[in-house]
Amino acid sequence: MNEYLKVNEKVYNQLAEEYLLRREKPSKFEEATEYLGNSVFKYISKKSQKNVLEIGPGAGQILSYFEKKGCRTIGIELSKNMADVAKQYSPQSIIINDDANNVDLLDNQFQLVYMGALIHLFPQSDARKLLLKVWKWLEKEGVIFINTTCHSCSSEGFYEKKDYDGKHMRFRRYWTEREFEEFVISCGFSIIEKLYTNESNRDKRWIALIGKKEN
Repeated sequence: MNEYLKVNEKVYNQLAEEYLLRREKPSKFEEATEYLGNSVFKYISKKSQKNVLEIGPGAGQILSYFEKKGCRTIGIELSKNMADVAKQYSPQSIIINDDANNVDLLDNQFQLVYMGALIHLFPQSDARKLLLKVWKWLEKEGVIFINTTCHSCSSEGFYEKKDYDGKHMRFRRYWTEREFEEFVISCGFSIIEKLYTNESNRDKRWIALIGKKEN
């Protein structure tokens, strides 16, 4: 396992309990699970078969949302402690505890892949590798949800995660909005919707891209 993965795995094992607490008492600045889920579910709601993959389900809110919508749900989570939390709140989901780039799934099987607050935990080279795998896993014209925070300049390395208790160093990539959008498009997706969230209490501005697989 690459060093950055070991570091991030350790950090999220340590933070799992705090993620659980924040799930129970969300900030008023966070987008509601229903809003985020509905924003992308509407693109697959008419499909008779709804297979949904979430990479990095965290505390399981979104995975649980899709499970309750009658979707067949699978999650891939690097942290064992976070995987346990996700399974607790989404008991019918299959949870794979592994690095997503180390997972092999069948091609063309998912109508939707959801990646919330995830892609910035990879160096750009591994982020591209992952998004190209996601492209293969999606069916024709399948949909992705992918988001990150917006920054004035791009960089990557080990930084302190300051919005949680304690001092936790993790690997983090910072994207500019334009760079992020161009990156997603270059991996074979067209952008069909953009969402913005200002999490002012944590000094974060988020951009979410909803994309469609191009063939």
